[in-house]
Amino acid sequence: MVRVAPTFDFVFDYQPIHQSQKTALSALAQPAKKITPEELSTLQVNQKVNVTASISLGNEKSKPVQLKTSKEMTSVKEDCVLEDETGTATIHVWDPLINKIKSGTTYVIENLSVKHFQGITHVQQPLKRLIAS
Repeated sequence: MVRVAPTFDFVFDYQPIHQSQKTALSALAQPAKKITPEELSTLQVNQKVNVTASISLGNEKSKPVQLKTSKEMTSVKEDCVLEDETGTATIHVWDPLINKIKSGTTYVIENLSVKHFQGITHVQQPLKRLIAS
């Protein structure tokens, strides 16, 4: 049976996509771009990048955090720094890699996500992809 439905049976929650959202969505769809630490400030949030740089783990202890998606508890170290001849960039390193990384070692880090938090642009490593160089 097919019948004509009155228009009040449908609720349309139309929300236009703003230019900033389009830019973020297009950044997610593109392959990771190879960058140097000095280029970080020119990148879009959520853009995927690859970096080859030496890492310093900083002095602060890792802090426990709860993942938003799975509610699982893990740890993050937020005072780590990537460095090469062009400059430095802040990187957040998550478990399980915190204890596997050695300060002063050069790594190729693939598919980093560009983030912006409290006025600082940084990169965040994926949970499993890190290759010693």
